[in-house]
Amino acid sequence: MRISAGLLAFSCAIMAAGCTDDGEGGNDAGPTTPPCTSRVDGKLGGEDCRCAEDSECAAGYACAQHFCVQVACEEDDDCEEGQVCIISTGACSEPICQTAADCRPGQACVGGSCAEAPDPASVANCVVHGPTVTRQGQNANLGVTAYTTGGAVVSQMSYVWMVTEGNTSVSAAAAGVLTGGDVDGDWTVSAAVADVDGNALSVSCSHSGRNFATVAAATLRVLVLDQRTGLPIAGARVVTVIAGQEISGDTELNGQASFGELSGSVDSVSVFFDTDALEADYFTVIEPGTDLAAGSGNDLAVYLFTREKGKKAGVEGSFDFSKLPDRQLKLGLAGASLPGSLADIDFGVLIGDSVMTQVDIAGLPLPEEGVPLPQGITLKFGLSTFKDRFQALTYAGRRTVWGLGGTFRLSAITQLLPVIAPLIEDTEGGLPIGQLLGAVMPLFAQMKHAAAVGVDVTSVTCNPGNLANGDPVDCIEAFGGHFVERTLSFASGLDFRTSFAMPSLPPKGEGFLSAVLGLIGVNMPSQGLVPLGIGIGVDDLDTSDTTPGDGQISGMNGARDGSITVNYARSHSGLDGNGILGLFLALDFDGLLGGGGGDTAISGIVVQDDYFVTCADEATCPQQATRSSFLGLPTGASWNSLTRAYSAPGAVDGADYYRFGLEGQGGKWTFYHAAGASITVPAVPTGMPDRAKNATVQAFDLSGDATLAGVLAFNDRNMDAINDVTSAFSSIDCIGGGAGCALTECDAENACAEGSSCVDGACQ
Repeated sequence: MRISAGLLAFSCAIMAAGCTDDGEGGNDAGPTTPPCTSRVDGKLGGEDCRCAEDSECAAGYACAQHFCVQVACEEDDDCEEGQVCIISTGACSEPICQTAADCRPGQACVGGSCAEAPDPASVANCVVHGPTVTRQGQNANLGVTAYTTGGAVVSQMSYVWMVTEGNTSVSAAAAGVLTGGDVDGDWTVSAAVADVDGNALSVSCSHSGRNFATVAAATLRVLVLDQRTGLPIAGARVVTVIAGQEISGDTELNGQASFGELSGSVDSVSVFFDTDALEADYFTVIEPGTDLAAGSGNDLAVYLFTREKGKKAGVEGSFDFSKLPDRQLKLGLAGASLPGSLADIDFGVLIGDSVMTQVDIAGLPLPEEGVPLPQGITLKFGLSTFKDRFQALTYAGRRTVWGLGGTFRLSAITQLLPVIAPLIEDTEGGLPIGQLLGAVMPLFAQMKHAAAVGVDVTSVTCNPGNLANGDPVDCIEAFGGHFVERTLSFASGLDFRTSFAMPSLPPKGEGFLSAVLGLIGVNMPSQGLVPLGIGIGVDDLDTSDTTPGDGQISGMNGARDGSITVNYARSHSGLDGNGILGLFLALDFDGLLGGGGGDTAISGIVVQDDYFVTCADEATCPQQATRSSFLGLPTGASWNSLTRAYSAPGAVDGADYYRFGLEGQGGKWTFYHAAGASITVPAVPTGMPDRAKNATVQAFDLSGDATLAGVLAFNDRNMDAINDVTSAFSSIDCIGGGAGCALTECDAENACAEGSSCVDGACQ
């Protein structure tokens, strides 16, 4: 994961890349002690003065995230009838709600605001999402997203369900629950928008799939599906090892590969898929717990996330700042929903590749050669537009495009330079990440959130080569102008604030992981995770000194020790109705930012609920529970890339299963296994890249009574719903002499490449 580096890149962009100071801009930063005379409006305690409480600000201003900002309200009486004052932002708004019980009689909670219930007659079309396969006796849950003619989401609709084809294969009940029948066959169901009395209206949508009857004993069936599209994958190579004997075959058009008349134990099942047009991560499960004789555990559903070769998918466009205060600096960050397992999220995709951009802002020391700004960022200053369009990279399919943006006075940015410059002048003892982020995070909280739900994203091709003038094709720029277009309008401030209780950080070496990054979002069905807000907590605020951390989060910006506070937007614009998710990543900043071959480590907690407890004041926030502990880091594993031998780590307290991940050309190779497993990684099928490099070990804790066998089985909860039952996970890279996972890639007979030497079995 590259989220910490991405967060720092965005933080620097917030300061218009002014992360260094040449001594010329610091004097414009304003006074050093509040109350101050603002250089923006000349008022004592005016806009952009630093503050600790409202009394340090002038009338009409409030202390929001340690800055005096002009506010529309300080209490509900300042707002129009029917509106309330959002204390954290100083804005008048419709009353905040999380359930209908928070609203007046006759109103509904729509997008975090109390409003009239959505009118079914406003629905122009709809889309059914969910599984495309069912199994005999098992349930499959479908959902629907409804849209107006203008493409806006209409939430909280009811539907009348009906099986229109294949009623011997499935039966349909209320709320889109399908139950598989006892015969193989295709099916189609329809969902008609219902009126307030439950009667079907004329607007409907359909969804098709296939039912599979139960397989007989002594038979192994492996169903391979595309997690990106939900469709079966034909032509995937399935390799099974049963009682030491290898048997292989390819999946049929319906995605299944069957192996009959079998006996003995199943040692492993592997799935490989790589074609001229598509590629996917390889999959292996070691000892899946199959009892062939009894006919149990012999029906597996494997989901692969396919990627299109030589193509990029994304959305491009701009932000509409017209409804925000017209301040000097306008900054926005756009991204697309992040599909797949929470433990595999590629946060590098979130911000995109960096594009060198010429930026010239008076008072800020910026390099002449330009500033590397991520594709997802837009930047305007005064009448100058340095980067007015974003590109949000993603994968082809239906996605949600989201954005964070705000307008700032220049003094709000330059005022931070005297705070930040001393922190980075001498980094020999380590970059003081906690203090840097603590200085910047208040600016995040002043931003607004935008979202466009259900955007159909297609892929475009960039052909490498040379332009007519001989210059090489820059694929980052070549994709521009070809992605689907969207203009994002800000629909919600970061009106919600929740303080989360953080357990002790996991130990690593002689210390602890150093920080927790909190991300609040919505996991949109079939579209992926949509972030609503980000927060940070660190163990040791000053990592440049010699005092080690104690494994406890230090409160920042007024929050209590042992907690982190996250400001986040309402579930607006059709995001509501899907609950809310908190992802808390205990990070190793030294490993993530320091390089040098360190064993980068992460431990994550996942919290899901209909809503979280909110508050107005960080210092007195009630604590939202998470978990009593982070999952410990794996220890004692080993990977010998010379012999291809892997030994699993020792048992991690609370872990239900483990994954061993390799990464090479075209993607990853993931091995699922129980504690204590060992394997010699086999050769890949002929013609496919090996990918046996860059090893990582992970441990997972599932919620409730969920098990690895239950997740892998073809049933009512398959691998594509792994996020629903993931409670915690941890991971650590394999390095030479690593305590978590010891890597061997060189020895006396296998030398390193020129310029490297073999140290503790690894080339350095």
